[in-house]
Amino acid sequence: MFFPDIHASFKFSALVFCGEDRSIQRTHCAFYLHDVSELALPERVLTLSAEDFRVVNPNTGGAPVFRTRRDAEITTAIYRRQPVLVLHHSPSGKGAGGEGEKPRKIWPVHYATMFHMTNDSKLFKRRDELERAGWYPVAGNRWRKGKAHAVPLYVGRMIHIFDHRSASVEVNADNLHNAALSGLLDATLKAKPDAYPEPQYWVSESNIPEKVIAPWAVGFRDIARATDARTMIAAVIPTVAAGNTLPILLPDEGAERGYRHNVPLLLANLCSMALDFVTRQKAQSTHINWYIAEQLPMVRPDQFEGNIGKKRISDFVRGEVLRLSYTAHDLEPFARDLGYDGPPFKWDDDDRRHRLARLDALFFHLYGISRDDAAYILDTFPIVREEDEKAFGRYLTKDLVLAYMNAVAAGDLTSAVRS
Repeated sequence: MFFPDIHASFKFSALVFCGEDRSIQRTHCAFYLHDVSELALPERVLTLSAEDFRVVNPNTGGAPVFRTRRDAEITTAIYRRQPVLVLHHSPSGKGAGGEGEKPRKIWPVHYATMFHMTNDSKLFKRRDELERAGWYPVAGNRWRKGKAHAVPLYVGRMIHIFDHRSASVEVNADNLHNAALSGLLDATLKAKPDAYPEPQYWVSESNIPEKVIAPWAVGFRDIARATDARTMIAAVIPTVAAGNTLPILLPDEGAERGYRHNVPLLLANLCSMALDFVTRQKAQSTHINWYIAEQLPMVRPDQFEGNIGKKRISDFVRGEVLRLSYTAHDLEPFARDLGYDGPPFKWDDDDRRHRLARLDALFFHLYGISRDDAAYILDTFPIVREEDEKAFGRYLTKDLVLAYMNAVAAGDLTSAVRS
């Protein structure tokens, strides 16, 4: 032990440099070590080149951090096959496409945080404040007063994977340090398409900048804690009113139609376990900052235009994202933009489990990840495993994903495997 008086949860790094007389082509790295003896374990010591640094963090050039050699091999292989979401620098360092050019984007979206929970608090209204001011609740979890509308202010804790109704915000007035808690909505409530999570606040639509006001958007959680089952958690939300813990991805100027058409593909990619595996290794704190998100490797858009069996991949993914997301009336605009005129799809845990597993299998395939590596990646989700073993007596998610990988490899995107 180097520092016996320091708590074990504190991290430190040891760097060894050489002088100008020596040239080092590759560096030896090891991370998350608890004892010097671990340096003797081959699977814990990595050898990384300057090219590895550039491939994994092309915008910042930061050092990649991996727990094991296999993590590094899988991750760097993914980055060599797939582009990052936003590229600011070319290999020559002269910009994405040359000096002075704009960043190169895989999808025409940009990052935005709409409302800061502290600086903008004067704009927020609680339920009791709305009632006293003469507002009244209307459909879609909104409030109305004359021609004015107030929409729910979404925050990160309210969403989960393809789920904008994961939790209400419950306020504990006795805890000043963490007054807002999550009140999970169960499957029985979610089966009702008019059941909505209760936000802590609503905000008037008039306070949303006119140039960005929209009936729905894709957002992801900024907070990524070690105690969460997943790291990248994204969903469609029925408003662009979101706090800073829920950054949203908005269409670039002139790309609104393309956004509606392509953002389901982007959302499915963000929600995949393959990307989550990479994200977990990039998020070293409890936040997924934009500089982290824009350096994530995304499936190339042209891959979605291929076929598996008789199914065009893009059409299949859009259909699954629609089924998983449109479970309540407040996302009707999203469904209509995808060309669906029917009612919301009823929440069904077992059906969702299979659809999610099939999408995960598909994205492992699109990322070029082998079945053995997919099995290894799935084993790096201990909380998912624990929850499955508690509920089903086995790691059902892993069994389903691997079974669906066999189906995808056989060109079958329609059959349901037996669970």
